[in-house]
Amino acid sequence: MGVREATGRNDGPVVEAIQDSVNMGNGPWCAAFNFYCYLKAALSHLVPKSAWSPDWVRGATWTRARGGQTPKPGDSFGIYFSSKGRVAHTGLVYRWGDTVLCIEGNTGPTGSVGEADRNGDGVYKKRRSPRQIYAVRNWID
Repeated sequence: MGVREATGRNDGPVVEAIQDSVNMGNGPWCAAFNFYCYLKAALSHLVPKSAWSPDWVRGATWTRARGGQTPKPGDSFGIYFSSKGRVAHTGLVYRWGDTVLCIEGNTGPTGSVGEADRNGDGVYKKRRSPRQIYAVRNWID
């Protein structure tokens, strides 16, 4: 946390390291952030090396529609955007409950779902309602 883009254009030394971890150029980096976190935890062999947010909930272990395995810290989650017709933002669960604490890259500081989730300015810990979460994937168990 505390990572911010240098000029608000998906840039800056740490942001670029996050993007480089999945061999992507400049662009939205929420999914790359997930991979970077697993890489730093020496668990990158368990997860997709992907900058595509839908990949992070492929084979979901919990969905808003059907429930499933209770999400745990480190699980990846996806937020569905009807304007895109797909999961278009991802992050990591920090704590699951009546309120979900998440850690997310390329997002903004507010908890509401919107464009700032897909094109924010940094890494933030956020509070979300479980109703905002479309799907979760446990990659570790």
